[in-house]
Amino acid sequence: SPKPQVVSSSLTSPANYFYVIPDKRSDIVKMNKEKQNSLSIIGKTRRFIAETAAEMRRCTWPDRRQLAESTVLVVVAMLVLACFVAGVDEVARLVIRLVTVGNIN
Repeated sequence: SPKPQVVSSSLTSPANYFYVIPDKRSDIVKMNKEKQNSLSIIGKTRRFIAETAAEMRRCTWPDRRQLAESTVLVVVAMLVLACFVAGVDEVARLVIRLVTVGNIN
């Protein structure tokens, strides 16, 4: 997350904050803190959508091969986790049955 840097301030004008957003072009977005707080909900929503769209353009997206590999990895990990949970559940069921009933049948 970008960190604000104070650029200038005086007794008669509020501090101006620059939010440095790292990307290839080194875009710098200048925001006056008081103006930022005084935006309406519509203005804040528009700014959020614009900033989100700008961030999405800077993302690197996986190609089809990377996406397929990641999907297979997630599915295999979920199957392994499901088998583990089923095994622990079965052992717990047997132990509880042995303690409460006295047999595992």
